[in-house]
Amino acid sequence: MTRSRRVDPAFYIATARFLESCLRTEGSLFTPGRAVWSKDCVGELYRRLGENREEAKGTDFAHKLRGPLQGASQEVVQLAAEVLYVLLLPQDSRLATKREHIVTLLGLCERPVALPDELSEALAYGFASYGPAASQRFNQFIFLVEFAHAWTTREQEQREAILLDPDRFRELVFSLPRKAASAQVEGLLHMVFPEHFEPIVSVDVKRKILEAFREHSPDCSLSIDRRIAQIRVELSREYGEGFSFLDAPLRAHWEQELRASSQDERAWLVRAPTNSATSTLPQWFEEESVSLAWPSLERLDLGASEAQIREELARASPESPPGQIRRSAGIVKRFLAIADGELILTPDADALYVARATGAVSWSEGPDTLSLCRPVEWLNRDSPASRAQLKGSNPNLYSRLQTLLSVCDLKEDIEAIRKLAVLAPPPASTEPPEPPHPQSAPVAEPPTPLPVELGLPAASEQLARSLHLPRAWLQQALDLLYEKRQLIFYGPPGAGKSFVAQALGEHIRGAGGDWQLVQFHPAYSYEDFFEGYRPSKPEDGGALRFDLRAGPLRLLAEQARLNPGRAYLLVIDEINRGNIAKIFGELYFLLEYRDRPIRLQYSPEEPFELPENLFLIGTMNTADRSIALVDSALRRRFYFYPFLPAESPVGEVLKSWLTARGYDTEPARLLAALNDALAQALPDEDFAIGPSYLMPKDGQPNLERVWRHAIGPLLEERFYGIRRPAELQSEFGLEAIRARLHAPEGPPIEDGRHLPEEELAA
Repeated sequence: MTRSRRVDPAFYIATARFLESCLRTEGSLFTPGRAVWSKDCVGELYRRLGENREEAKGTDFAHKLRGPLQGASQEVVQLAAEVLYVLLLPQDSRLATKREHIVTLLGLCERPVALPDELSEALAYGFASYGPAASQRFNQFIFLVEFAHAWTTREQEQREAILLDPDRFRELVFSLPRKAASAQVEGLLHMVFPEHFEPIVSVDVKRKILEAFREHSPDCSLSIDRRIAQIRVELSREYGEGFSFLDAPLRAHWEQELRASSQDERAWLVRAPTNSATSTLPQWFEEESVSLAWPSLERLDLGASEAQIREELARASPESPPGQIRRSAGIVKRFLAIADGELILTPDADALYVARATGAVSWSEGPDTLSLCRPVEWLNRDSPASRAQLKGSNPNLYSRLQTLLSVCDLKEDIEAIRKLAVLAPPPASTEPPEPPHPQSAPVAEPPTPLPVELGLPAASEQLARSLHLPRAWLQQALDLLYEKRQLIFYGPPGAGKSFVAQALGEHIRGAGGDWQLVQFHPAYSYEDFFEGYRPSKPEDGGALRFDLRAGPLRLLAEQARLNPGRAYLLVIDEINRGNIAKIFGELYFLLEYRDRPIRLQYSPEEPFELPENLFLIGTMNTADRSIALVDSALRRRFYFYPFLPAESPVGEVLKSWLTARGYDTEPARLLAALNDALAQALPDEDFAIGPSYLMPKDGQPNLERVWRHAIGPLLEERFYGIRRPAELQSEFGLEAIRARLHAPEGPPIEDGRHLPEEELAA
């Protein structure tokens, strides 16, 4: 392989300097001759990032590093800046922005350090757009420090051997914690071994290339990078040395070939039978086959129809009911229908193995058994995919895997199954570990992996303006959510609880995460919320069946688990209207103990835990009598955040909203006067009217209409049996509140809040 013509030589000059000055000699990128990438400096930076978890939770990259680097030596601060240079070099982003980030970090050094001109120029030639991955700079920085730490703790002889073997270097890189840093992993491979690894940072793009040109690399035991290298050798005969897979003709092929080639191909689910703790799967691996037991010692004609198969099964098992005979016949017929070259998916607890049929079905005879056997090639035997990962990326396929049938057609999921084989993690090295150098001391156990930022975005001024709430108040809510992972907004109706919760969800989505809303009610259940069996009628008109389907919490949890550097929010509206203990079930435990997996009632074969980057916000109406049903277990697992219309800042929302639109602020003063009157009538209760009643989507609030058709019925419900409607009108009607507002006696009310005593005196 030769280097891609798309990458400027200046980039490779910089990577060569990184290789020689940092990895080989423990020197420096910016100041030749100074020991910056030494074991001691790297170890100190590694330790500081690991110990300063709280300081690393800033709102921007520079702030996240400022705490850990406080008090560090000149060399350690410079090392951080050089790591940042390595991080930014492959990224195709603005040169000025890259320089600014690096110079800002160098500004923390005690003595001035300049960015060399040739290295500064090379920053202009990044080879890949990181897309959304660019937002994970802190996690990418952590990965590179992890790599530097793993590198400097090895002896020099080991390092030299690794630098001579790209496969060993790849094994080292993939052995490190790399959450939310996959793009940086791929970028580092090309930087160190540009002759062996493609200038491509997307694993998905690599998979598409492999799928489109797999006939040029049939050996499935090799890593995806090895196979792409073989493909490059074959294609270079047609496209010349140094071609790029991103060139128009090739790109068009790998982007479209995958969809076109999967139109007529089928995939099948074939389960390995188990009895108690044993499974036939190891035998399938050893014999390179899959099999299906036959209940008789008399062989069946392999070309038999399904009706003939039923007759044979009924003859072999006369005690079996007709329904079971029909199901068994369908399984046999489907097993016989698997064609040469088609994919087979075999689940084993969380592991998902993929094979390709390589020959016709035949009979396999044992001492007392007879089986149908089909030869296969196992595509990911040493590195199976994860069933749990499938739940977030393809929940429909995940649900279909819950079927009790031992063989079923998965044609609709052919592309997803092909991905499972290609995207499996690289197998662990089969080579024995190298013995330690005879002169070296034993290497200490590495510290705990560095923390990964969860990606909960800070409150912005734009968000605060859109909600008419102080940014500091919103940030406090986000801080509580970050600390506890669960937060409840509580307050009277119309206070904006649901609106703010949904706005925070959109704020998180804008930062690369996602959110979803559910609403609890008396009929809502665990099966609706997490997972449960749902009826499903097959397209072929067969009998109704029940499939295990994931609910919103499980789907969002798996999405969060697959993207650990991003935040995911589930908003539960009216959380106290449901039977909370029944809906959460065993998940109650996970709200408090996120790091302890549990067994689920419908999926006991696989442990489950709530990921750290999944957050919950519930809304609770304090005017609803069902709030009394909230038990102490729920209170212990959630923080509570008040939305009180009679207090700041919710009390100022309506005035701010009216002012922003150029409307008269009288409605804000009337609402404050109404809530003041309610507080006097109900001194022992926290009952108030929220501002949203007077914030219509279009135009100014119609006070008469709102008072008659919204506030009036709400008051009649609350004062039922206490005051007659006529009394309510005379005390809390619009004209009564207007008179109260302008009455000379009593404390004046201005713009939705009570004036403090010092303002009254003035």
